[in-house]
Amino acid sequence: MSLHKRTIGDPSPRTATGAAQGGTAPDEPQDPAARRHAGRVLALSSLGAFVVFLDTTIVNVAFETIGSSFHTTIGHLSWVLNIYSLVFAAALIPAGRLADRYGRKRVFLIGMTGFGLMSALCGLAPSATVLIIARGLQGAFAALTIPTSLALILPEFPPSRRPAAIGTWGTMAAAAAAVGPTLGALLIEYASWRWIFLVNVPICALVLIVGLRLLRETREQGARGIPDPLGAVLIAVIPAALSLGIVEGPSWGWTSPG
Repeated sequence: MSLHKRTIGDPSPRTATGAAQGGTAPDEPQDPAARRHAGRVLALSSLGAFVVFLDTTIVNVAFETIGSSFHTTIGHLSWVLNIYSLVFAAALIPAGRLADRYGRKRVFLIGMTGFGLMSALCGLAPSATVLIIARGLQGAFAALTIPTSLALILPEFPPSRRPAAIGTWGTMAAAAAAVGPTLGALLIEYASWRWIFLVNVPICALVLIVGLRLLRETREQGARGIPDPLGAVLIAVIPAALSLGIVEGPSWGWTSPG
């Protein structure tokens, strides 16, 4: 009986893994200060995800206006959307691995900084070619942001509250994709198509300034390298080649070597 009482009375220790990652044991309550900090991290990380996913749809309504500005074709401008999505998708897994090795906070803030700078370059682009190149780089920095924004949230919450935190993060991302076309149309109507990119800059600056002080650094112990570099390159090249064929096929000719 004494053994039974002693076993129940002993506090459950954190696992070594949970402590290393800054996590909380399943039955350990969070104090009010920790809850407030977790809420702020969730809000900041969700805002980072919001601005990235906003750019997946906000451009859709601007093709005609951008084409008129640069006197180019819709087929050429389709790469403004395609290259962002292709680079973003191809770089997600390597970006997550780099964050595990070098630190989630560091990679997240680098991603936000680069995304803001490339957004400014898109908004100030003097030609369609510069815009397309800037969009590709924007997609690469977006890939640094998304996996790290989620990874920064999880250690701040006990396991019982993580589903709600992930749901909030996902809702913000979905809301951004839904709001994008409407916001883009309003900016084009009352300002300029360039503002569909420039609107990202103050948001990224806010996330960067607050994140430097708020976020805690976490990384995976023993992480090395990136997974399958050749595979990551092929994931980008093969869909890009297929997209190129579909977009340029009518003008090049379907039987041409290109």
